[in-house]
Amino acid sequence: MELIKNQIQFCDRILDRTTVYEESTDAIVPDSFPDIAHIVYAAGNTVIKDESPQTDRILVSGTVRTTILYQPEGEDALRELNVPLSFAHIEEGKGITADSPCFVSCRVVGVDARAVNSRKISVTARMCCEANAYAPRELEITQDVDSSELPLELRYEEVSVPLLRTAAVRDFTVLEDLETPVTGDTRLIHTRCDLNANEVRAMRGKAVIKGDARLHTLLLEGDGLRTTEHTVPFTQILDCEGLSEDQAVTVRFAVRNIDSELHEGGILSIGVGSCALLTVTQEQTVRTIADLYQTTHPLEVQSRTAHLIAMEPLGELHADTGDTVQIGMHPVRVIDSYATCYAIAQEDPRTLRMTAAANMLVQQEDGRAYGVSRTVSLPVSLPQPMEGGTAQGLTLSVSATPSSDDSLNLRVHVDGKLYHRTDYALNDITQLEVGAPEQDTRDAVTLVLRYVDGAEALWDIAKHYHTTARAIRSANDMPSDAAEVSSRMLLIPICEK
Repeated sequence: MELIKNQIQFCDRILDRTTVYEESTDAIVPDSFPDIAHIVYAAGNTVIKDESPQTDRILVSGTVRTTILYQPEGEDALRELNVPLSFAHIEEGKGITADSPCFVSCRVVGVDARAVNSRKISVTARMCCEANAYAPRELEITQDVDSSELPLELRYEEVSVPLLRTAAVRDFTVLEDLETPVTGDTRLIHTRCDLNANEVRAMRGKAVIKGDARLHTLLLEGDGLRTTEHTVPFTQILDCEGLSEDQAVTVRFAVRNIDSELHEGGILSIGVGSCALLTVTQEQTVRTIADLYQTTHPLEVQSRTAHLIAMEPLGELHADTGDTVQIGMHPVRVIDSYATCYAIAQEDPRTLRMTAAANMLVQQEDGRAYGVSRTVSLPVSLPQPMEGGTAQGLTLSVSATPSSDDSLNLRVHVDGKLYHRTDYALNDITQLEVGAPEQDTRDAVTLVLRYVDGAEALWDIAKHYHTTARAIRSANDMPSDAAEVSSRMLLIPICEK
């Protein structure tokens, strides 16, 4: 008998890992700069220069551009230092090749700057690297048996599996000149950027993305610090091989580098180097053989359990959470606040637990500014109960207000995409052989009368008595779709051997 195989083609995520690590360096204050009294603020952005897939690994390298604000000795005006940190990071993943689509998001979680002495600082950047890699896969599974020579009784199972069909990574850049109402002595200290997709539409071989870049800048005006926010809309048409107009596309963004410069006249020039991960998930009905037998011959069946791991997109996540953060000082104003998520896991069917680094720039009663960093663990409510749920591509919008003498009320709005991870275990027949006819020990019995007490499947009854469910239904005037019987007398016709 010939096993009829089904070839299931899909895209497998062979690497899905988030790593938090640190890079450090020491820097000498330039001779033209005054001595350090104390560090006020430190922040940074990554500049990804390379993210090359290699055999069984991804090499990520680049630079962290850190900005250090410090109070000089004997001066009121703040001074700014820019300290670069080079980094090289390896994420290992079995099956990665030079042609694997790889998506890497590398973000600065926080920067710690400490004055070793008045002319030397030690800078540590804490970084979060999210790495995904994909590979084409093919699963061969038995969906039927050619039993023309000897009829078989076959029981099928069908399951609809959301399979990842496409994973493509494309680079793009957002450029804009923005008019800002700033004075001539204003200096740009730091810029953050989050990318958001408002609409994603599939065309033949292309994805059209309409979104916006949300920019947050920290400015130094004279002796004071303030922040501004800007939204830059963009439209990108990205190649995606094999994409058709009826397919739904999901997109995730990663910022590779931010170039920002404040010109005379208040013109803010922005360049955001970005990459987009385009994924397409489609439902496929997979049929397998759950059970089989022959009424007159024994069967020798070998099988295995084949696994299909599916990450089904469940839509958008929008949630609010928060906490009270002890900071050990009495702030009168929060100048800036932001947070970066670097770990998330499901806590219960209705809640995800998020770990994030919260960074606040506060002002005390004496007018001095101080940077504060804290690790927070926050609950995130799910829109509906689920098992195996997770979230990706999270962006956090933070507001912080003074609470008591030494704490802040932290409110966090969470945006992201929800996914459900399901392991589909499929029964796969790998070998089938028909044995010699069994010896007839029933003394020409052709009909069995049996009372079925509890509910019992017709398939199980028919298999036990070496007959067919069709024969039982016919003998008992049962509907053609009847699958079980309970609390009745049953006539069971026996097939001749």
